[in-house]
This record gives sequence, structure tokens and C-alpha cells, in this order.
Amino acid sequence: MVHLLVSPPDTLRFEVAIERPKIVIGRSSRADISVSDPSLSRSHAELSLKGDSWTVKDLGSRNGTRVNGKLISEDTFGDEHFREADSLLDAGVRSLVAAPMLGPDESLGMIVLSSSAENRAFTEDDMELLASLASVAAMRVQNLQLAEAEGEHRRHRREIGLARRIQVALLPSELPSIPGYDLHAGNRPSEGVSGDYYEVLTRKNGAEVLMMVVDVSGAGVGASLLMGALESLAASPIENGWPPEAICTTVSRLLYERTPPEKYATAFLGVLEPDLGFLRFTNAGHFPALVIRDDGTTTQLHSTGLPLGLFPEVDFGLSETFIGRGDTLVLYTDGITESTNSQGEQYGLERLEQLCLEHRRTNPSDIARALEIALIHFTGGLPPDDDRTLVIVKRDP
Repeated sequence: MVHLLVSPPDTLRFEVAIERPKIVIGRSSRADISVSDPSLSRSHAELSLKGDSWTVKDLGSRNGTRVNGKLISEDTFGDEHFREADSLLDAGVRSLVAAPMLGPDESLGMIVLSSSAENRAFTEDDMELLASLASVAAMRVQNLQLAEAEGEHRRHRREIGLARRIQVALLPSELPSIPGYDLHAGNRPSEGVSGDYYEVLTRKNGAEVLMMVVDVSGAGVGASLLMGALESLAASPIENGWPPEAICTTVSRLLYERTPPEKYATAFLGVLEPDLGFLRFTNAGHFPALVIRDDGTTTQLHSTGLPLGLFPEVDFGLSETFIGRGDTLVLYTDGITESTNSQGEQYGLERLEQLCLEHRRTNPSDIARALEIALIHFTGGLPPDDDRTLVIVKRDP
């Protein structure tokens, strides 16, 4: 058995029997051999038996460890963790100390201080200084990341603003003036740009009024790009006077050929003969349009076919109704009926229908304003989860 003689500077020396192949000497009470000496670090040095001989390893102490008066240090050449670190060994690094740069949620990297000196031993003071530098560097890195994120956010806002201006240019700049009718139309995107689209125009020298509301699946930039493509595909058939079901058939096929399978759109397309009040329409998987009758009854214009772009060939049906004097036609997207309050309840078609009934004797702009106020009260002022589009056509009494 090996005995170690310990001679503290201010107390009596004592002898310790070493019964294990590795022990730690230091000021800490948790050290195998605890020595009350302020010049020692808490974990100062390690003695270990290797074969028939004992080795001494400094554990990063403040004042270093000496054997026979010579300062020792553990360097990379003797550390098994670095034997395969060719870049460090080739650079002549013999000792190093590192401190992490910590952010609020993750490590941002580390700062490493290295030395090629043979007997350079980093101390606890070195470690404390490096840790302070790492903390300052981490703050600097975080500030740079925040500045970069803010710059990216500003660029994104500019791009969204540009996309919205382009999109608004695709929407009608003004509604047509139709004798005997009052009109209102509007679109509110949920994310700066919208996947909704509407069109109101006259054709055949005013003999027909075409009304279309489209809701593209999804929201944001992707939906707005698809909306722009759909507007382009529908423009020529609309201008050429095609009937609603033919327009939907062609647009659906072209949309299917040009977009991924998960992309589609619902649409309501109606053609009104204003002199007679006769309305022919195709509802491509869209929510039912509402006809609010002057006598207080309602008619729902339900789907006559599948959404646009789901299949290569779809037969879209054509239906018809009559818009009498004092009646109001209401077209909308699901961003209105699916507006949700804090309890997860949706506004729903029933509330929309009731509001329109209560305001049926007012003009379309007043109905739209009343609906906007109702949605604010219902949702508690929360921003919309989906794009909202509303088209109202009211025939004079």
C-alpha cells in the first residue's frame, strides 16, 4: 500500500493511505484528500496509478501543480480525447480552455483559448475571464441575429406589400353602375395577401352582369399566386360571354393541369339579366349564396358541382333563380362564416343569414358595415384566420 505524506503550510502534516488507483487532491470537502489551504483550488490535482508508476495531472488549478519544483500541465498530446484531433495537433496546440456562448434557448457556439507553450496551464482565473467574454459575445451574436431577423421581416413586409398591390390591381377598381341595382364588394386578406378573388362586370352591352367569388385553398402568398393564375384562366371565357358552367369546366381542367393535386378552389359564378332579374349560376363546391327576399324569406343557392381543379374532367351543373324587387343577393367566402370566437365557436351561416334579414331594407354598404361590426363583436376583435370576401347585389324595390 502507498502512503502519501501531506505537509500543509499552516497546519501539522499528516499521512494518508492510498487504497484506490485514482484520487483527487483539493480544497473542496468532496476531494479524496481535502487540504485546507487557500492556495489550492477546489479540485487541484489528480494522482493515478498507471502500471507500476503514479502520474500527476493538474485539474486546471489556479496556481498550477509542480513535481520536484517543475510546473506540469496536461496538454493535448497526452490527452486521449485529442489524439484524433489532427487539426489541433498539427497546429501545435498543447492546451486549451473553452467557454460556451449561451443564448436564451440554445448554445450559439463557443470561444476557445489555446496555447502552444509546453508548460502553459490555464487557471480558474483564465476560465472566469473567458466565460465573461463568452457571455458578452453571446449577447453580441443575439443582437446581430435580432437585427438580421428584423431586416428579413422588413423585406418580407415590403414583398407582401408589393404582392398585395399587384393583387388589388387584379380586383375590380370600381363596380359597374347597373340601373335599378345597388352593389357592394370587398376583400380583406388574413395575411397581407389573399387567396380570395371576386369579379363583378357587365357584358353583352349591359344585358348581363357577371358575378364571381372564388376561394382558393390555403392562405398567404401561395394561395394568392394560385388566385392570380385562376383570374388569368377565367378572363378570356368571361369576356367571350361563356355561360357559368362552361367557364367552370374549362377553368377547372386548366387548373388541374397546372397545379399540385392538393390545390383547388371553390367558386360561385352567376350571370344576371338585370332587366328581368333572372339569375343563372354554377356553384363549384362553394358555400351557398343567399338570396334575401324582400318579404323576409331566404333562398340558399347550393352547390351544383365539385370544387375547381380537383379532377381533369368535371360536369358542372347550371341552376337558376329570380332576383325580385327589393331582393338582395349575398356572395361570401368561408372566412366570414368560419370566423371563430375565443370559445372556438364559428360565426356560421345562420348568423349571417339572420343579419342580412334584419338589414334587408338597407343598402349593401350598410349591410357590409353591420356585418363587419358583428364579426368584431363575435370574435372579440381578433384578426381573421382566413380571407374574407363579400359581394352584395340588391335590386331596388
